[in-house]
Amino acid sequence: MSYFSKNSSPSNLTRSSHYRVKGLVLKHRDMGESDRLVTVFTKEYGKLVVSVRGARKTKTKLGGHLEPLVYGDYLIIRGRSLDSVIQGQILLPFKMIKNDLKKMAESIYVADLVDHFLQDADPQPDILELTLSILTQLDALGSNGDLIIRIFEVKLLEESGFSPVLQRCADCGIEINPLRGQKYPFSAASGGSLCSECSLSHSNWLRSITGDTLLLMNYIRSNDVSKLAELVIGDDWLAELESVSRWYISYIVDKPIEALVFL
Repeated sequence: MSYFSKNSSPSNLTRSSHYRVKGLVLKHRDMGESDRLVTVFTKEYGKLVVSVRGARKTKTKLGGHLEPLVYGDYLIIRGRSLDSVIQGQILLPFKMIKNDLKKMAESIYVADLVDHFLQDADPQPDILELTLSILTQLDALGSNGDLIIRIFEVKLLEESGFSPVLQRCADCGIEINPLRGQKYPFSAASGGSLCSECSLSHSNWLRSITGDTLLLMNYIRSNDVSKLAELVIGDDWLAELESVSRWYISYIVDKPIEALVFL
């Protein structure tokens, strides 16, 4: 399922005093007495920080169109130092997420993690497509949020170029065939699995991981989100995958992920 229109042309937009984008609001913060700074993840321009004048006034309608976890269509006018949103229309409100505290916490974590992985003004359409797919799954009635978040973490690592090496040694390249029930060395510093010999030279950011989890991570990387959301996975598998993914992500990001506290 694609959420993107094929009608926009960034090369044409850059010459205009204003431009229109579709984007996902990741976060916002107050600016001055009534304005707001909003971070929007767009297909054409990547992560943008724009202002919304008067967004905190009670009579404005625009502020509600630029709340976190809203995917909308926005008209933006160029400014000398900061562009400003002047029109907005909600395309995907994710209402189920907004009415469920656990879903909200999970979705805020998704947005926060995306924000950490993105550079400003660096288009990443595949990551945007992934994020919208994940939020759509979380927004579905009866969805397994724990599984969907694990899927997102593994897929985000893949799309951002940080996917760990799973079926060979990340140091020497020797093939590793994970077997269920067995444990294998896993290095965040090297970026994946290690053979027993190479693991002897590592001490920091080294842990063991079961073959079950290695196989599960590889399966997630190889399949679509919609298919993966239907999986039935044991709690033990999910618990280890959560532990490994967050441990590995914390090494890559190298800064606190604020939403984890809320989650």
